[in-house]
Amino acid sequence: MGISEESVNLNFKWHKLSKKTKVFLIICLVFAFSLIRFSFNTEYIGYFAGECGQGMCHTEYKITSNELTIDDTSTDTATNVHKVIKGNFEDLKFNAPLLLLSNIWGSFGCPDCSDGGGYILGFKFFWIHFSFEFDRDSSPWYYAGATEIIRDRIKKIEQIEAAQSNP
Repeated sequence: MGISEESVNLNFKWHKLSKKTKVFLIICLVFAFSLIRFSFNTEYIGYFAGECGQGMCHTEYKITSNELTIDDTSTDTATNVHKVIKGNFEDLKFNAPLLLLSNIWGSFGCPDCSDGGGYILGFKFFWIHFSFEFDRDSSPWYYAGATEIIRDRIKKIEQIEAAQSNP
């Protein structure tokens, strides 16, 4: 009674599969990786402007569970800002799709092509730092709304920073 060991054979060879089956399996795998999302221990967001004449040209926020680090880089190094704020910042973290790791170019759209600057999104995965640049209106198909998420987090961080400056 029951299934004998010899009657179940899940062994298959990739090279013996048809092209249609291979394409289907690859599409399923890509789709599955687009659904898997992670919240990383250290995440980065920010914005930059390549041809910045005056003011802050590069702002990056490092977010961990209990610390927010603000780095503003200006054309005038005397006005650069490095600030660390302690607290609970879990609500600022985002869930990035695992498929984002497959982007070897590191950019989406054409960030800073029309002197409009761009957004930064990054994270540490194990010991590797990943950083991606986004055109202000461009998100990958598997991370729809990424630029809106970045804008929202920047707005929240600026409110936190303003509250810290004016107690």
